[in-house]
Amino acid sequence: MYHSSGNWDDVVIQGYSTEATSAYTPAPAEGFIPNATNLYTLVRNSAKGAGVRAVLFQTWARASGHAFYPDTFADPDAMQGEIVANYKAAADLFKARWGADAVTIAPVGAAFRNAKFATDFYSSDLYHAGGKYGYELVAMVLYNTIYGTFVDEDVTYAQAVAAGATSLTEAEWRRVAALAHAASGLLVIVR
Repeated sequence: MYHSSGNWDDVVIQGYSTEATSAYTPAPAEGFIPNATNLYTLVRNSAKGAGVRAVLFQTWARASGHAFYPDTFADPDAMQGEIVANYKAAADLFKARWGADAVTIAPVGAAFRNAKFATDFYSSDLYHAGGKYGYELVAMVLYNTIYGTFVDEDVTYAQAVAAGATSLTEAEWRRVAALAHAASGLLVIVR
């Protein structure tokens, strides 16, 4: 395991995929939000946590066709709506306690919504990221969020291929990068 001698810049906090929804017990206000807050408090109080920013890794709704629909949630948009609302509530609490710079949300779930919860972003369970595009979408959104830049500003498709970081075609890579960009709300740079 790698141990840094310096302070952490960011810590990624992700709840269980349904923890920020009504499908989980306890409810988000009693479980997810206090759990995320307590974890961040421990990180801030650690030797490397002074000034660390929380990156709340927003989870995503299950794909269309999952057993959650229509009984647990009407559809993926309804599930994603709860996730978004509760990650925002957690971020608002962090900001109130530690200031606006203490937290940001990695809008991974928003990127899955932009992809219309298509099954080719999911593993066969229609739940975990996978398929042809899911892992790369998650990675690109996290990159955009943590570095505050669009992935294609720093990494070209050719560099990603050379590093073994993608097996997508250039058109597919650009499509996924555009979905990540749209979720992140960053300026589009097209090369």
